[in-house]
Amino acid sequence: MTNNYKDIQKKVFSSEFTKFCQKNIVRSLKDLEKKRKAYINCIIGVIALGIIANFAYFYFIYANQIPFQIEAIAISIAFIVLVSNIIIKSYKSEAKKFVLPKLISYIGNFKIVDKNNVKDEIEQYVQSLNLIDSFNRFYCDDCLEGEYKGVNLNVYELDLKYTTGSGKHRRTYCIFDGLFIKFKSFKKFSGRTVIKRDEGLSMKKHGNVVLEDPEFEKYFNVDGTDQIEARYLLTPAFMNRLVELKKRPIGRGITMSFEHGYVNIAVDSRKEWFTVPFLKEVCILQGWYKKKDWFEISISKPVTDITNYREIVLDLLSIFSIIDVLKMDQNIGI
Repeated sequence: MTNNYKDIQKKVFSSEFTKFCQKNIVRSLKDLEKKRKAYINCIIGVIALGIIANFAYFYFIYANQIPFQIEAIAISIAFIVLVSNIIIKSYKSEAKKFVLPKLISYIGNFKIVDKNNVKDEIEQYVQSLNLIDSFNRFYCDDCLEGEYKGVNLNVYELDLKYTTGSGKHRRTYCIFDGLFIKFKSFKKFSGRTVIKRDEGLSMKKHGNVVLEDPEFEKYFNVDGTDQIEARYLLTPAFMNRLVELKKRPIGRGITMSFEHGYVNIAVDSRKEWFTVPFLKEVCILQGWYKKKDWFEISISKPVTDITNYREIVLDLLSIFSIIDVLKMDQNIGI
């Protein structure tokens, strides 16, 4: 399969992709579809049990005591959300293990890496960067590596938090939640240059880099150890391309750095918390915001539904679009 972004994007909506999924994925998913239906029945049962328990609590124990009624509702909702979330995660994990390796082969030379084998190395590397502020809770989900247009990519789905205090004074702050992309730079450099959104990640500071591009500076701030090296890396053409990327959906949460000989790109996929579809797969209790689920297979759709897999491939293509827009596959002086 070709690694050309535009070619694959067209084929994802073609009959060729449908045939690929039918032949390589759907035909072997009968047992998984039975499990999906069983999981949904379990969730319905959990919701029913929570409602029944709540009514029992109201009418047989504390019928006329309002504070206890409010407490009962809170406990019931917490029980339903917690147990349903466990069921959904169990299904998604099982489905992903089976489907993702087959699906990713459609893109080209990519593979899934066991996160347990690399998470310590990833944590140490990300912790060493000036791109992302300090964190003390590290979660790693999907880990992919492969080659796109001659660029060797590592893609990690990360959730980084910082926790302070204990007991009732315990507070947890989300530092980053999204995709982290790492690849070798064509340009040689020895210092550190960090590009962040004005509203973006906080980061360790060295010195503000002044660049003569009003539109670029409207969207980004640059911090670096070497003013000359930063300008050598951030050519006018590169800044124009980064502004173009910023205007795309994948670029809205983008922050990047040149450190340790690598280009490091953080794509924060958190969104503001105002809408909650069916419990958007039961409210995703990872904090009071909703987030984009990367490479996830929905429990609400049959596993025979090709849109499950089209969305995953389009997610991968959106990552590759970063390479395309920034022209990181070309040794053109950035």
